[in-house]
Amino acid sequence: MTHEILHKLSPLPALLLSLLVIPSTMLSAQTPPAQGNATQTATAAAAPQLSFDVVSIRRNTSGSRQMTRQSAADTDDITMTNVPLGAVVFYAYYISNENLVTGIPYWAWSERYDVVAKVAPSDLAAYRALTNRQRAAMLQKVLADRCKLQVHRETKDMPVYALVVAKGGPRLKEALSGELHPNTAKSNPGGFVHGATIFATGPGQLTGEAASMADLALALSNSERESLGRIVVDKTGLTGKYDFTLQIAPDQTGAKPDGADGQQDAAPGTSGPSIFTALQEQLGLRLQSTTSPTEYLVIDHIERPSEN
Repeated sequence: MTHEILHKLSPLPALLLSLLVIPSTMLSAQTPPAQGNATQTATAAAAPQLSFDVVSIRRNTSGSRQMTRQSAADTDDITMTNVPLGAVVFYAYYISNENLVTGIPYWAWSERYDVVAKVAPSDLAAYRALTNRQRAAMLQKVLADRCKLQVHRETKDMPVYALVVAKGGPRLKEALSGELHPNTAKSNPGGFVHGATIFATGPGQLTGEAASMADLALALSNSERESLGRIVVDKTGLTGKYDFTLQIAPDQTGAKPDGADGQQDAAPGTSGPSIFTALQEQLGLRLQSTTSPTEYLVIDHIERPSEN
């Protein structure tokens, strides 16, 4: 079962957003992966024409700081408790970097809601066959119906980091179809995972299981890594799926001023290398500062949800 516990909400709740899109097995680490590439995140994956049969959205006035999302591969619903409506929008469009969305009003972050969305019994088999992203995309219609959500997408040049292969080549173990990957949310019959494949397995530790380089780029784009300050796009040219563990300083990424390339030691008082050093020394990859046409989501209109 996916069961996220979400902590420390800020006006732009990066940790909340990233935790809304990862499997439960990694929650104890509280160093979640994220979505980065704008095209991949602002455009949710197309799903079969399914819709939720029963939807409840109620204001939560408990005053609690704890937020949760629960779902499972073998259930019929998505349940969120005490979450801001803005976080539901980010989840529905599979976005976890605030640089990739604009126009959400302040009240949509400050007010909390309980959301339960269930499919009809006749749609259960089709629903269980969907990926996590496809299930999330079903909430787009809910938001349009209940909150009058209207959006459009724009593209502009933005500073990004390109994930590229470092001198000396990659240091990655290729995952083979049929291998056991016990931490993944769901396995396909062929053995590769069905859903997120990057996990936080300890303070300052990211683990990939049958993960693509696009998955890694998404994880590195986590807006919780505030010192990195930009999204990461995959430019490695590597097309396989890989198993790896990346050890970094728990509380910082060591981004250089003005997005300079290269290595940098961890900040004083931290334990572990910066993200720049760790990528190069442990995985044979590096982050290269550049600009790229980047798609982002514009919220044209959103209202408080209508009554159940």
